[in-house]
Amino acid sequence: MRVLFISNLYPNAKEPARGMFNAQQVEALAKLCTITKVIAPTPRALPDETRNGIPVVHPRFCNIPVVSRPFNGWLFARAVQSAIRNSQFDIVLVNWAYPDAYGVMLLSQKYGFPFATTVQGSDVNLLFRNPTRKRQVLRALRASRAVFCRSEALRTKLAAEGITATAVYNGVNRDLFRPLDRAEACRQLGLPENRRRILYVGNLQPVKGPSILAKAFAKLETLDHRLQAIDLIYVGDGPERKKIDKIVDELSKVQSPPSRACGPFRHSPLAERLRRALPAEFQ
Repeated sequence: MRVLFISNLYPNAKEPARGMFNAQQVEALAKLCTITKVIAPTPRALPDETRNGIPVVHPRFCNIPVVSRPFNGWLFARAVQSAIRNSQFDIVLVNWAYPDAYGVMLLSQKYGFPFATTVQGSDVNLLFRNPTRKRQVLRALRASRAVFCRSEALRTKLAAEGITATAVYNGVNRDLFRPLDRAEACRQLGLPENRRRILYVGNLQPVKGPSILAKAFAKLETLDHRLQAIDLIYVGDGPERKKIDKIVDELSKVQSPPSRACGPFRHSPLAERLRRALPAEFQ
């Protein structure tokens, strides 16, 4: 089977960590079928590329934040139309409900090709709060040959709307993310072994609450002096970074060593940070 993959969530030259889970999924799917191309629209003009032997094109998707939101599905369709017409495939797999799946649906109706949709979470949980967006999402999902979601909770929520979905949980690369002696992991990273750590891994987006975690962490020392021997470490980047850095700077005046806010990491060093944050028993 020849599959054309479409999503705005995909790594590119400007954002190499964007949608890494999609790149990994495409790489895994390529072992089971033929991925003919990846279409990953971006807000700015970026050169096309090849990733793990698969061509990736980046058509420009122009929109005006908030103002164009009701029309973003149509704008998305315009952005990817030419790339789809120039592709050979049996089915499209699109990741993200709106505007991605909605835009693909419009083109599917025009050109008569089948498509399947994967929803991640916020594209249902958050978008359903807006009646117009909810109708657009449901319309796209009802037109999909198949719908995949990331959790049983999402599957149940979609079922309540009459959408049959299959829950496919995110996998783990066990060759990379595996247990390792905690002391050795701390030694490799130059960190003291005798401190406990809270590790946040993910995009620093408001919806994920990373600044709330930072504020809560700043209050720990007022509860029990023993809690001062804990580090809070962020691995990620995003719009909440400045707010977190400010909290960390304030905390560093009263705690030594201070909590740390790290930037984005590739998965290999990320695995090392996870190992030294977890107990030796990998609990």
